[in-house]
Amino acid sequence: MAGLEASGPLPEGPRPLPRPQGPPRGKDAYRDEEWLLPRYAEAERLPRIYLEVGLLEWLLGPNRRFAALLADRRAPHAYRERPSGHNWVTWKQALAPGLGYLLGEG
Repeated sequence: MAGLEASGPLPEGPRPLPRPQGPPRGKDAYRDEEWLLPRYAEAERLPRIYLEVGLLEWLLGPNRRFAALLADRRAPHAYRERPSGHNWVTWKQALAPGLGYLLGEG
């Protein structure tokens, strides 16, 4: 193209991202390090947890690993997978049973 000239050497290409410190900041949800799992693995006491995930969402793997950790630690928890995604349909279905479980009704 006329008028376009190189102003210097081309960049080297993508560089690896720095390792995150603390909770993910939403910059790259697919590559953020799992930060909650190690904290719960090392925690002395664990709270009662209700966990649901859709089978059609990218958080399925991390949720399964977290549920397995809770089971291994014999932490009070409930885990359910739904045939949906990371959306309002899943969240609406999970709200009543989740609150019921957390309030000791389930």
